[in-house]
Amino acid sequence: MIDVIDDTIRSALLATVPGLTGQQIGFQPPDAEWRAGLSGAQGTSVNVHLATIDEDSRYRSNAVHREIVNSATTVTRAPERLRLRYLISAWHSASEAPQTPATQFEHRMLGAVAAGLFACAPLNPYRLLPAVQALALPDAFRDDLPTAIAEDEMLRLGEFWGTMGRPQAWKPVITLAVTMPIVPATTPVDGVVETILADLVLGTGLEADPLPEERILVVAGVVTAAGAPVSGAVVHLRGTPGGATQGLTQDEIADHEGRFDFSGLRAGEYRLQAVHPSHPTPPPVAVVLPLVAGHVDLNL
Repeated sequence: MIDVIDDTIRSALLATVPGLTGQQIGFQPPDAEWRAGLSGAQGTSVNVHLATIDEDSRYRSNAVHREIVNSATTVTRAPERLRLRYLISAWHSASEAPQTPATQFEHRMLGAVAAGLFACAPLNPYRLLPAVQALALPDAFRDDLPTAIAEDEMLRLGEFWGTMGRPQAWKPVITLAVTMPIVPATTPVDGVVETILADLVLGTGLEADPLPEERILVVAGVVTAAGAPVSGAVVHLRGTPGGATQGLTQDEIADHEGRFDFSGLRAGEYRLQAVHPSHPTPPPVAVVLPLVAGHVDLNL
């Protein structure tokens, strides 16, 4: 679904750069074929070249979301996330001449493109795309996507322009990095799982001794930001070091209403923390089971 990000960038530029048309935006490599096509163009065109695709390991998670609908259980893993790096350059259709300062026209366009991207950041496909296209997107594309514009990073521009055909002078570029989700498939879980609570004893008959009490507990809540539920947030539950819950870990993904729940927990103290790529990560929240309030809401 990388094309969704392409379309989102196109929509952002068309909405913010005065006078720019869809025919003036291209996503192919800025090679000899691209340059030849400029001869029939008017004004300054914008090339948005996807240069690299890497996993954004900052958001890697082994969280799993379970959902039960009409007695059918499905399991969905947390989405992997790709970091897409674009190189954006401007190209005037005319050659450099006193009466047509093509380089200045290109610089003017780059400035307008940068201003437009900053105005739209972080990019959000659901907000920027036409309504018909946006409504068909998976839920993971309805949140703000981590976006970095003009990052201060080392670029091998000499190597890049050297592969675009000769003769070709280097052109300045704007770097744009967008982290997008790879929506995982939902897997059905066969069978029915039942929880049975029973008294456990050692021995038989009248001499049987009960085992120390063990409770099967649940903690649930909602992840919110500014009062609104946050879908797709990863909620980490960790036992407290040195306590009865030490070493116990679970991860869940909040559903479309921001809800999460953990079950099968023993009594004791835990730490809860919600993480979402579009929001700052708050410190963990301490909870003690069994809960008095019945639920714990986490705010980003």
